[in-house]
Amino acid sequence: MTKHVMMSTISFIQANLQYSIAASRVLSRTLAVKGIDMTLIQELWYHEGHIMGLNIPGYILFCLSGIDLEHVSLQRTLIYGCYQDSLVGTW
Repeated sequence: MTKHVMMSTISFIQANLQYSIAASRVLSRTLAVKGIDMTLIQELWYHEGHIMGLNIPGYILFCLSGIDLEHVSLQRTLIYGCYQDSLVGTW
């Protein structure tokens, strides 16, 4: 008897936006077109303590509540069982 194992994959990218508005827009477009599941982001665009350009429909933004705006994680809302909010601030 053969045992079948179900495997799933998560598409994942890491991006350093270098505080760029244009890079934030490219990332947003890439997420929308490619359907990337998870993204780790460094040096994101923020203004007066607010993260800008990453309010993407269908994604949840994880960060350490104003402690570390330099490192955030975006996750598609359709993925369950991933705890990447614990990754924020540790990489």
